[in-house]
Amino acid sequence: MATTIRLSRGGSKKRPYYKIVVADSRSPRDGRFIERIGSYNPLLGKDNPDRVKLDAERAKHWVSVGAQPTDRVARFLDAAGVKERSARNNPNKAVPGEKAKERAEEKAAKLAEAEEAAAAAAAAPAPAEERGQGPLPKKFRPTRAPTTRLRSPKKLPKAAPSPKPAKKRPKAKPLAAADRPVTLAAIAGAHGVRGEVRLKLFGEGAEALRAFSVFDAGARKLTLKSVRPANQGAVASFAEIADRSAAEALRGAVLTVPRSALPSLAPGEYYHHDLIGLPCVSTDGEAVGHVVAGHKPKRFMVPMTAQAVPAWSAEGVTVAAAFVE
Repeated sequence: MATTIRLSRGGSKKRPYYKIVVADSRSPRDGRFIERIGSYNPLLGKDNPDRVKLDAERAKHWVSVGAQPTDRVARFLDAAGVKERSARNNPNKAVPGEKAKERAEEKAAKLAEAEEAAAAAAAAPAPAEERGQGPLPKKFRPTRAPTTRLRSPKKLPKAAPSPKPAKKRPKAKPLAAADRPVTLAAIAGAHGVRGEVRLKLFGEGAEALRAFSVFDAGARKLTLKSVRPANQGAVASFAEIADRSAAEALRGAVLTVPRSALPSLAPGEYYHHDLIGLPCVSTDGEAVGHVVAGHKPKRFMVPMTAQAVPAWSAEGVTVAAAFVE
């Protein structure tokens, strides 16, 4: 059985205490041991005699029968005079690594370039005056235009700055009715760890989203893989979202489709999106206002029935005069 003299850790977290033990080399570090021959407390100072306690006689016995001490225990045995520790020699320890060699080569290359630039500057021809040829003739010297100084006791009034013409911003071209984006849902957050997202729906339900394969999420395109109803919305997965981090990054994004991608309507059907913003007139021909998404003070709501709204089109909505408040 191969035996070793090593340290076995005890104590608590950040307050270690070691026992010097003789154990089977196959046993774990803090496992069973054959005999305890000392202790080592690294929390005590190096000049404290209780820092290392060692039974020299038992240590000599185990060393004589072939027990091999670890490097740390060999230091203790050498200090106690039990066994001399041979000096370690590692010539490769001081050799710089690959990264250090690369940094040294880059530094040497930069120094060489700087020296070449300095030598080239020194070898360049000096100006005429520096070469000892004296000052240039007068006709070759640069002249400066004479200046006129105004001598007036009164300060000249500052000229008023000329007004800058206001820059006109180009007006944005209105989108065609077929290109207007229609918001169907918004991403409320991530669901699980596989890249699924929670959706807040603005349509009739999760089934309505299955009619579309691609959605616009700002500047990105999202391809729908699956969608299912969930509590207060739906849960969907997209081909471009692979994990939870990507799903969290899209929190708050709205999912839109072009108006032309919506299914065609049957006679008498309409989309709320098409009505918002249209001008309203009563059956008497009086302008009432325009359709809005919600209701606030000084606004009124009209039921979308044949009696209240006899006609609507892309140009406007006609409201029965009896329903105008």
